[in-house]
This record gives sequence, structure tokens and C-alpha cells, in this order.
Amino acid sequence: MILIACIDENGGILWNHRRLCRDRLLTARILEKARGRTLWMRPYSAALFPEGTPIRLAASCAEAPAGALYFLEDDCPKAAAKKLERLVLYRWNRRYPSDVRLTLPIGSYTLLRREEFPGFSHPILTEEVYKP
Repeated sequence: MILIACIDENGGILWNHRRLCRDRLLTARILEKARGRTLWMRPYSAALFPEGTPIRLAASCAEAPAGALYFLEDDCPKAAAKKLERLVLYRWNRRYPSDVRLTLPIGSYTLLRREEFPGFSHPILTEEVYKP
């Protein structure tokens, strides 16, 4: 599974059951990188993507099969850590209040690529691709 997540500088992904940020240029970038492949996600995340996006709703990331793209926002990836093939992080490069954080051991993964790009709500966003 290829896990895609958006985090702040503290690894935060949610605060009080709400996403930390929404950026339409980031959403477009994720869709461009997916190239028409189905994005797996929980129902909470589906509203971020335009109608007609190939989406498969799941109860958790553990349901995503090998090779699937899973967009994580309100799910804990511990159950899927053994199936993780790649981790794609989009960093907001800011600190927000958060009460849910990404709990994967990113420090033990190999960074394959890092790229900065302009967002809509943030002047600079960072994409990082890791191999567990």
C-alpha cells in the first residue's frame, strides 16, 4: 500500500476531529500523481476530492490491498504498517494545534525524494516520499 498523508511540523493530522488544512492545489497534485488510479480513503476524506474522482471508501487503511493508494486523514495506520510499500507525506511547514498525529516511525524510513511546490493556502508545501 502507498499511504498518502498531510502533516504539520509536529506530525499532526487532526485537531478536534477536523483536518488541519485544506489546499485545492495539493488535492490537484495528488490526483495528478494518482493518474486515474483509485484512491482509497475513509468517508471523511471524500469531500476533499472533486465529483468523479475514482474513490473507494474503506473503514480503515487495513482494508487497502497491496499497491493501493490510500489517503489518510482520520485513520490510524498502525494496522497497515506491515503492508506499507511507500509513504508520501505532504508537509504544511507550519505548526498547528493537533490531537491526532501520524504514528509511523518515519525516522527509520529511507527518504527517496523531497520536493517543494506552491500551494493555494500556503506559499510552500513539501512532498516527501519514503520507503519503509
